[in-house]
Amino acid sequence: MTSGASGTTARESGIKSRMARGGSLCLLLFTLAAYFPVWNNDFVDLDDYALIVYNPEVAHGLSGSGLGWAWTSFRGHYWHPLTWMSLQLDAQLFSSTSAAGEPVLNPTAFHAENLLWHAGSVLFLFGVMRRLTGKEWPSFLVAALFALHPMHVESVAWATERKDVLSVFFGVLMLWAYVRYVELPGGGRYSLVLVSFLLSLLAKPMLITLPIVLLLVDYWPLGRWPIAGAKSERDEKIPRVSLRRLLGEKWPLFAVAAAIGALTIIARHVEGRIVSLDEIPLPARIANAVASYGQYVFSTIWPFDLAVLYPHPRDNWSVGPVFAGGLVLLGFTGLAVRQARLRPWLLVGWLWFVIALLPVIGLAQGGEQARADRFTYWPHIGLFIALAWSVAELVPRVGVSLRVAVAGSLLVCLGLGGLTWRQARYWHDPRTLWEHALHVTGPNHVAHFHLGRYHQDQGQQILAEPHLTRAIELFPNDARYHHSLGVTCLTLGKFGEAAKELTETLKLTPEDARAWHNLGMVRLHTGDNDQAIRCLGRARELEPGAADTANALGTALLRNGRRQEAFASFQAAIREVPQDPAALTGIGLVLLADSRTKEAVRCFQAALRKRPGFAAAYDGMGIALARQGMWQEAAAAHQRAVQVAERSRQLAAEKGVKLPARDLAELHCHLGYALHAGGYTQAALEEYRAASARHADWPQEFTRSAWGLATAADAKARDPQLAYELATQAMQGIEEPQASTLEALAAALAGLKKFDDAAKTERQALDRAAASRQVESSAAMQNRLRLYEEHKPFTDS
Repeated sequence: MTSGASGTTARESGIKSRMARGGSLCLLLFTLAAYFPVWNNDFVDLDDYALIVYNPEVAHGLSGSGLGWAWTSFRGHYWHPLTWMSLQLDAQLFSSTSAAGEPVLNPTAFHAENLLWHAGSVLFLFGVMRRLTGKEWPSFLVAALFALHPMHVESVAWATERKDVLSVFFGVLMLWAYVRYVELPGGGRYSLVLVSFLLSLLAKPMLITLPIVLLLVDYWPLGRWPIAGAKSERDEKIPRVSLRRLLGEKWPLFAVAAAIGALTIIARHVEGRIVSLDEIPLPARIANAVASYGQYVFSTIWPFDLAVLYPHPRDNWSVGPVFAGGLVLLGFTGLAVRQARLRPWLLVGWLWFVIALLPVIGLAQGGEQARADRFTYWPHIGLFIALAWSVAELVPRVGVSLRVAVAGSLLVCLGLGGLTWRQARYWHDPRTLWEHALHVTGPNHVAHFHLGRYHQDQGQQILAEPHLTRAIELFPNDARYHHSLGVTCLTLGKFGEAAKELTETLKLTPEDARAWHNLGMVRLHTGDNDQAIRCLGRARELEPGAADTANALGTALLRNGRRQEAFASFQAAIREVPQDPAALTGIGLVLLADSRTKEAVRCFQAALRKRPGFAAAYDGMGIALARQGMWQEAAAAHQRAVQVAERSRQLAAEKGVKLPARDLAELHCHLGYALHAGGYTQAALEEYRAASARHADWPQEFTRSAWGLATAADAKARDPQLAYELATQAMQGIEEPQASTLEALAAALAGLKKFDDAAKTERQALDRAAASRQVESSAAMQNRLRLYEEHKPFTDS
């Protein structure tokens, strides 16, 4: 008899073991199939680029400094060194090197590891639930729902959410360690509980409420609480213990949770991720939290129209969703309490869900989201436990066979797997992700902003502009939105709109160095050099190491005749970026202004070696060659500058970008000047016509610049040679030059000490003024003529 009983037990044990292996294999295959699309997914512009791809501490892999950074950084709004080290390991093992020597990360590797951690949690959860309860089918159903529910795609398919899958894996490991400790209490087994809990929190502090979950597990299925009704699901009897002992076992875990919680609060403050009560008042937070509980339950049952971000309603919350959420909370809680003795899994599962969501329910708001699908990754286990055991109890009561119930459950899981497969495809790239979010959520300022940024990065400024404009309409108080639209308008040549948006950016964030830089670029393009110097100077104060700002400031200073300051600014750029082509070209222009032509040529040559297709360097080279009388070579250099600039303009236009027309017009004029001096008069005229087609007012602008350069009160700001060239080009580019152009040419000639030519040109200006009846200026012109006849230059002193 004993032998027969032992044989039966052995057979049952073998059957259970085969069922467990079969169940694990099914779970693994289902999980891998449902998440198959992630193998083809790229990184997305929601933290992936900032925290992984362009984060040198991650991208350069494991190193001593990288490990030190991982353990001391609050980057990403958490203290999670284990997550950083995991990402660093991926970068170490699965990256290549670009031509510039920078690491190129393989997104497939990062997504694959996320999936493997998720699959590991699924298998571990199945085993833990079996060990906790001894029940095969409900345990399988819990693990399958966890594996395949589409709300979990965000945690698995988003590379940055490595912290989620790691944290939950070690959380499930802690449950397993805790069951072993309960079966045979001891210091060694308890230390495994403590270590696995610590590892979970080192990945992400989401499971900070896990000690409370252990108390729930003590109630059911372990049945350790000293009250009637909390019966164990286990085959072997687990003794009840006092509530004091239950709490005493958990105090080290609560201490660890408190320490990590404090570090999380510090991290949020350091990173500026705590949204103040002024922005979202407490009543709005409570309303959103209550509504979110209801929405989480609804989306669990009906997992359609899921999005990467649901915008927070702030003060515009509606009573309906809050009322519905309140009913869900009160109704399910009341039902679970009433059924606690007969169906303890309802109380445990529901409280697991509610309590585990508390850290992320929005009472301490840390972002723009009202809720997030990834927040359910761990709490869902509680709901799935309540659901699975309720179904397992209901099946025999309604007369449905176990096979039919299992088949029905598999069909549900296959349906969820299909939804997960589809949801994972939305994470393929940033555009797909945010367009889907916009389709699902309707007006969504965050989705519009990210789509605008995506099109900006692709150089599609025309497509970016409406998205960024809409983002501002929906949420006007975000400086990033105004700044991005300002940059787009600047690129499109809409300088008025760009100045408006960048000014608004600086009202919201006065210390934004890039906004000051871009506003300076707007002023530079519109010819307001004084304001450009002010804005770019402020940008340099805020971001001293920005080479592009130093170059732009140098250009503005040079245009204002402040050559020594311009030279210093270009040198500062070279200190930041050695052999920077823009800085070398700027220095060459300063040297040209100081008549150090041969040195200037060497600078332009160095710039072209570094960047062979640099139009500004070709243009500077042409000017330098022209001043040495090498007109044919000068024309060739200017021709190359025009070709490069025209090609750049064409490529930009194909992407909806409008390059400044006056810059291209200037290049055509320089080419026309060299051609004219070389005897190619007709070809020169064609270039001047091309300049006028690009920018009709260029002769007037050249005239004003020539006058300023020839007559500046500060001798250091004068450049009569450049003034002569500009005035000559203005003369050559129009059929009948105005008196002002002749005057500018006369002043330049006087500055070059060619006083006879200056006097002759001034007389021509007087004749032109008389013909056009400009009587009011003739007296001043007569005075200047007398100066030239006396061999004296005119200065605006």
